[in-house]
Amino acid sequence: MSDITLEDIRSMIRGKNKYSLISVDNDSDKHYRTWATLVKKVYPETGDNLYETQRGMSRIRDTLSIMEANDINSIVNTLKKYEVSGSVRPIRGVKTYAYDKSRLDNRMYKRSRSN
Repeated sequence: MSDITLEDIRSMIRGKNKYSLISVDNDSDKHYRTWATLVKKVYPETGDNLYETQRGMSRIRDTLSIMEANDINSIVNTLKKYEVSGSVRPIRGVKTYAYDKSRLDNRMYKRSRSN
């Protein structure tokens, strides 16, 4: 973990009346790295410290609050694709070796990858 800098202390003082949405232990935390990568892709001029990543997250949050409904729905649908719910059950039946089960309608489809 890097040493605490004056900028870190100033950012804590500035944000003392705000509630953070994510809590991280240090700058090597997996969740922080994910958010830092996202912020860096959206705002390439962002620095590599916690304060600038938090500012980028705030800018993304503000942008989400003014987005149109169609754009919000496309983001929600993309996130829903990665959310796995329900019980995991093995695929059974005829011809299941080269087939996968679809997450959308539970039908079998022939996969293009090889084993």
